[in-house]
Amino acid sequence: MIAKLRELDTELTACRLLFPLLRLNDPRLQPEESLEVLKDSAQVQRSIQEKYDRLEEMVERFFETAADEELSQWFEAWKPSGPIN
Repeated sequence: MIAKLRELDTELTACRLLFPLLRLNDPRLQPEESLEVLKDSAQVQRSIQEKYDRLEEMVERFFETAADEELSQWFEAWKPSGPIN
């Protein structure tokens, strides 16, 4: 899921950078080629990498610590009742 978000965010960031250039109406500008160049640019890649590396770290830490502890406590306190399914 994060990989898909990263891909979409890269595309969106490149589009945001390309849009003002398209408004110049320069006939030499090739929109699709320019979009690919922007998506592959070091600045866009660095920005996306920093953003999603932090997100991946946060998600990983959340699931490692909070989920394990809370799940263990929940199972210890759980007292099943009612009929067996």
